[in-house]
Amino acid sequence: MKKLILLLSLLLFMSAGIAQNYMQVKIYVDDITDVQKLIDIGLEFDHPSFSKEDMAVTVFITDKEYKTLQSSGFRSDVIIDDWQMHYNSRHQLTQTEKNNFLNHSKEKYNVEGFGFGSMGGYYTLAEVVAELDSMYALYPNLITQKASIGITNLDKPIYMVKISDNPNINEDEPEALYTALTHAREPEGMMTLIYFMYYLLENYNTDASVKYLVDNRELYFIPVVNCDGYEYNRTTNPNGGGMWRKNRSNNGGSYGVDLNRNFGPYEYWNAPNGGSSTTPSSDTYRGTAPFSEPETQAYKNFIAGRYIKNALNYHTYSNLLIFPYGALEMETPDSATFREFARDMTAWNGYEWGTDQQTVGYSTRGNSDDFCYDGDTVANNGKIFAMTPEVGGSGDGFWPAQNRIFPLAQENLNPNLYYAWVAGEYVSLLNAEFNQQYFNPGDVVSLTPTFRNKGLSAAENISVELTSLSEYAIVNNGTAALGSIPRRSTISLQSPFSFTVAQTAPADALVKLLMTTKTGSVTMSTDTVSFIVGVPVFAFSDTTNNPLTLWTITANPSTPKWEATTTSYHTSPNSYTDSKTGNYLANATVTMTLTNPIDLSTYSNPRLSFWTKYELESNWDYGQVEVSTNNGSTWMPLAGNYTEPGQGTFQPNGEPLYDGTRSAWVNEEMNLSNFTSANVKLKFELKSDGSIQKDGWYVDDIGVIVYTVIPVELT
Repeated sequence: MKKLILLLSLLLFMSAGIAQNYMQVKIYVDDITDVQKLIDIGLEFDHPSFSKEDMAVTVFITDKEYKTLQSSGFRSDVIIDDWQMHYNSRHQLTQTEKNNFLNHSKEKYNVEGFGFGSMGGYYTLAEVVAELDSMYALYPNLITQKASIGITNLDKPIYMVKISDNPNINEDEPEALYTALTHAREPEGMMTLIYFMYYLLENYNTDASVKYLVDNRELYFIPVVNCDGYEYNRTTNPNGGGMWRKNRSNNGGSYGVDLNRNFGPYEYWNAPNGGSSTTPSSDTYRGTAPFSEPETQAYKNFIAGRYIKNALNYHTYSNLLIFPYGALEMETPDSATFREFARDMTAWNGYEWGTDQQTVGYSTRGNSDDFCYDGDTVANNGKIFAMTPEVGGSGDGFWPAQNRIFPLAQENLNPNLYYAWVAGEYVSLLNAEFNQQYFNPGDVVSLTPTFRNKGLSAAENISVELTSLSEYAIVNNGTAALGSIPRRSTISLQSPFSFTVAQTAPADALVKLLMTTKTGSVTMSTDTVSFIVGVPVFAFSDTTNNPLTLWTITANPSTPKWEATTTSYHTSPNSYTDSKTGNYLANATVTMTLTNPIDLSTYSNPRLSFWTKYELESNWDYGQVEVSTNNGSTWMPLAGNYTEPGQGTFQPNGEPLYDGTRSAWVNEEMNLSNFTSANVKLKFELKSDGSIQKDGWYVDDIGVIVYTVIPVELT
């Protein structure tokens, strides 16, 4: 009997196909658009990590695909020859190291229910089910028992749970959905969701904002969409690292459908620009029709019976946040909403954001996000603002090392909380307008704030408070009720706040005020507003309207270069820009350096002041302001209110710089108090890499100022 069982097991394994060896390779390309060319020749990778420094994409492919690559004409280097051997050789955490992660999680996030699973640190399917049961046993008033929303081909239930204050009652509260493991080899998404669930449950009684969200939202979780595929990876690779991606449908000689290519509507599933395969053996096989698979049917039927506002469908990897469209080569009519959500969420983890084409360079027809936004349920329940976080970088891959499981889950806590907020109301400060430009001791100042409800539901019972974070400002009236704010709209305070600048306030003091937005008694958001005491006196001012008068201009290539433009300016008649007639060039360095040094030796706390706006490729191209006190022999970058630390392989890591887009003019100030010498030079420099060029950088009203106070009796 044992021999018969062994023989049957062997035959079953052989019928399922022998596991393929996966390799990680670096493929050299001309630009990111070559990714589609690689797909067109038969490479079926996903999540290419594009390095502009090397002009290469790093991907996982099979041995068979590697042979195709070798005959394609693309140059490549092998990074990992045998993925499974590499995975098995990776460091496994000791119990002491695991305890360090567990203790840190408890101390910083108050999460202790979450731990390491038995499959390379990841929970197996059975362990996920056990965690759901444990959550219900511990918190029966906050989470439902697991419920099946569908049955897979191999008779496995697809479980869903809901977290809310009355979880077994369908209340009229905004609903959000979180899913993971649509692709079977991407377990970090599931771990991220389980961690978030424990965070909500364990912080409910100690964190007012968590309690508010649980009390006023219905949060649905499907931690494992692709149960069959994930369990198959456990049977072939019980220690983790399995590379099976699809479900386990029998295609008559091959197995599996890529579930994230199996969603409708039909015109997206069958979009003409590619993004899936019609070959059953392919890793991106789309199936015979939209929703041909029980898993996608279950997903569709579940959201059809709900009023889901938004969804996060977790995948790995590439440090991305992707929004629709995937099947169409354009953004949605709600692009501004998706972009605002993505910009806010990635401020916490630094992920890049955009559509599939904008982030990974290829289309994905038949994906879950397109369906949520434009699928069959829209007519009844409205559009669902669905996005896909791709957790982890190229070094993490599909199965991040054990020491990355907790950090990756934790870096997505705030984005997950944010998305729970915006399912309902979420009000924060948009801008604050003072009634005067300069601030002297004794001044009574009015402050009119404008707020935005970024949420997908109307906001009710909203109030704001203004408090001083400095002894140099005394708030006169600092509370106001905003009342009701419609979804996705703005409102300004009708009666301004008022504060007095203290008589003791010295010149150049930075004074900060805190704006707190509340729903009921719960803090929803906090923002800081600041001003500098005094009236500016110019130690240097460029009023020439011609950069060649005071500045030395260099450019490589020689054009375009810094010039005056009348197209856009803060103060008439012009501003200075690096590329007057269009976009800046690839691989360009364009500088504007002060020709003659300025003497700041007699000034206290001087500041560089200028107005600016810019459109630069995020995380790559950048603008930087630098200062020198030795006639340009060495330069030091300056930080301002709008600079960000450089990141990635092209930008100077950690140095202050500008990138991304700021379409409205803003007043920038940079502290020069450490450079009060007689020989100060300034430089504005733009650098670009080899691909994606944009409009560039604009500056206006450049000056060096010091603040002095005017006694109140003289004002």
